[in-house]
Amino acid sequence: SYVQEDASSKVKPVAKQLLTQDIVLAGCIALLPCLLLTLTEAIVLLSSLLILRWLAIVYLSKRLGGYTGDCLGAVQQLMELMVLFVVVAFWTSL
Repeated sequence: SYVQEDASSKVKPVAKQLLTQDIVLAGCIALLPCLLLTLTEAIVLLSSLLILRWLAIVYLSKRLGGYTGDCLGAVQQLMELMVLFVVVAFWTSL
């Protein structure tokens, strides 16, 4: 849930509940680059991103009681770094 969702808040939550069809479409588009990876690389990458997502949810829920726009941006940047780290890790192991 959004950290400060009340009438006195200057900002309103940007992230809303998504429709199933939107999630499926976004997932298909996001999985396209995985076609360039081997099955092992894709599984490691996707599982590491899911773990990072879970850790972010747990941390932000405990620390802030929810999320803010800055939190969403920070998690997005961490996810990008995770993709780069995993790809480089497999690339250097060749």
